[in-house]
Amino acid sequence: MKHALIATLAVGASLAVVSTAAQATSYDVQVSTVATNGTPFDAVMGAEPLNGAGPGAPFVTAEFTYTGPLSFDTQGPSDLNGAFGFSTTNISNYNPSSQTTFNYGGAQVANFSTVSSFLGSSASTSGYGYGSFYQIILGQLSAGTVLTVTHDDGYSLYLNQTAVDTANSAPTTAETNTDVISQTGNYVLYYARENGAPSVLEVAVPEPASVALLGSFLLGFGLLARRKRG
Repeated sequence: MKHALIATLAVGASLAVVSTAAQATSYDVQVSTVATNGTPFDAVMGAEPLNGAGPGAPFVTAEFTYTGPLSFDTQGPSDLNGAFGFSTTNISNYNPSSQTTFNYGGAQVANFSTVSSFLGSSASTSGYGYGSFYQIILGQLSAGTVLTVTHDDGYSLYLNQTAVDTANSAPTTAETNTDVISQTGNYVLYYARENGAPSVLEVAVPEPASVALLGSFLLGFGLLARRKRG
């Protein structure tokens, strides 16, 4: 009987550990990629680079649905839109401006003319020549959820259009921030890609109930170990 109980606890604990990992969920995302001509922008609501790009600046806006964990860490030549959750099948409402190519530093650095060329372009260039601003619908998060975000170049978290946290790191250095959700509700994360590679966004959303379940199993193991020693 004791061995059966230990086995049950072991299985339950392993399930709890799995359930705390980043969930393979679908996220609705909007992106604006804009020529900003050397001007950085913050990853906060209302600060989209479209607002400061100036008339005639090339840009593209698009929407897409991404399914899977939010875990992106792109470096160098792989720092392409196609490596950051986009594909030709999940993009909708693709809307390039009339000017679709962009030169910066004496070379063409972006081509927004088609979805395929957009996927083959990076989302930003060094020197803030152009950048991308993301709105990611995280959906409902329960009070007590611990949200861990590793990012470069900044993010903000909003609930009902009110900022819960804003974190803007140095534009070439990834950093990790932790937010403890105090109020259940539907959350939106804004994220900035600018100043070239690398581009990093890793969001872990464990479920509070699963974390509590894991604690209960670990407590059970502790009690069994004490009883065995006694």
